[in-house]
Amino acid sequence: MRAVSFREANQQFLPPQGQESEVDPLPAWYDPEAPLIVSKWRGSLLDRLKFLVTGEMWLFVQSTHTPPTALSADYPFEEDDSDDSFGLSMVILFCLALLGSFAWIVISGV
Repeated sequence: MRAVSFREANQQFLPPQGQESEVDPLPAWYDPEAPLIVSKWRGSLLDRLKFLVTGEMWLFVQSTHTPPTALSADYPFEEDDSDDSFGLSMVILFCLALLGSFAWIVISGV
């Protein structure tokens, strides 16, 4: 998984000193009044397959206390002109291709 930039991001959290080569900067939307930090993550194809099979996601928080956290697949900002239907379409196409592959394997007896 990698943190990715997004249109609403208004903050860049830098890695701790001395860990710049191991930790990437974190683009995020930050509201100090809430207080709330939102970041966006994208998984590799292998990450996606693992999640599809297991349905599990692990959250790591490097801190001396545990702040309230949440994982979500839902767009957290007000819907304006942003279009997330492309991502949903890709998920549907991927699932159909996966089902088609399994059906081909079953039918062909491989």
